[in-house]
Amino acid sequence: MNGRRSLFGDDKGFAGVPPTVMAKCLHKGFNHPEGLTAKFGSLQMFMENNGSCEDMGPGAFPVKEVHKITVLDMRLANADRHAGNILIGREKENGQAVLIPIDHGYCLPTS
Repeated sequence: MNGRRSLFGDDKGFAGVPPTVMAKCLHKGFNHPEGLTAKFGSLQMFMENNGSCEDMGPGAFPVKEVHKITVLDMRLANADRHAGNILIGREKENGQAVLIPIDHGYCLPTS
């Protein structure tokens, strides 16, 4: 597929994945029994959406959008894709449905 694949300045991200960074947070509210311990996770840009794919039937999705996520998941070996971690958005220009893949925790481990 063609299109932008820039790491910077691309508000849509590769294959529609919102820009995401690894985050490390230290807070006393984490209640770790051995004292203060840093937690690792991800921080992802908020994307305006109309719900998840669980809310709609598969006929509502453009084939190009489904292929976009399929190729992404094959490249990342993502075995955890389900309707709850694909959001549905709309293009501002034409109102066409776009799929926004989120939650890649099982295919991009920290170790």
